[in-house]
Amino acid sequence: MKIRSGNEIIGAGHFDDDLTPGVASFIANFGKRPKPADADQIRTVVKRLRVLLGEGLVNAKRCGVELTPLQLVRVCDDLLREAREGGWQPDYGTTVEGFILGGIFDELVQQPSNIFDVAVNREGGQFYVPLSADNWTACLEALRFSLLPSQ
Repeated sequence: MKIRSGNEIIGAGHFDDDLTPGVASFIANFGKRPKPADADQIRTVVKRLRVLLGEGLVNAKRCGVELTPLQLVRVCDDLLREAREGGWQPDYGTTVEGFILGGIFDELVQQPSNIFDVAVNREGGQFYVPLSADNWTACLEALRFSLLPSQ
C-alpha cells in the first residue's frame, strides 16, 4: 500500500493470485488484485490519519475549541457511513466547533485518493491502483477504535 503525502510515496504493497468473479476481467487485462490490508498497512494509514486529526485539533485550539475523543469518533462514524453508502455528508451545525468537525471530515474523506496499492500486471510490471473500499473501511475502523477511551 502506498500513501502519497505531498511528493513522497510511503509504504509497501502485497498481492496474491486469488481471482474473484467481479474483478476477473480487470485482472485478466491488467494484473493481480491487492490483498486485503494487513496490520502493517492499516497501521501506516492510521498513523497518517491520526496526523491529520492532530492538525485538526491544533486548528481547533487556535479557534478556542477543545474537541473531545468522542467527537472525533463521531467523525469516524460519519466517514464509515460515507465509505459504505457513498455521498454521505454529515451536518455538524453552524458553530465554530461544527465548522472544524466538518473540515476534519472533509480532509479525511479525501484521503483514499492519496492512498494506493501496487498491482502487478502479467508481464511483472507494477502500477498503482486506488485503495480498495474494503481496505479503506478497515483503516477507518482501526482509527475509530484507536480513539475510543481505554476501559
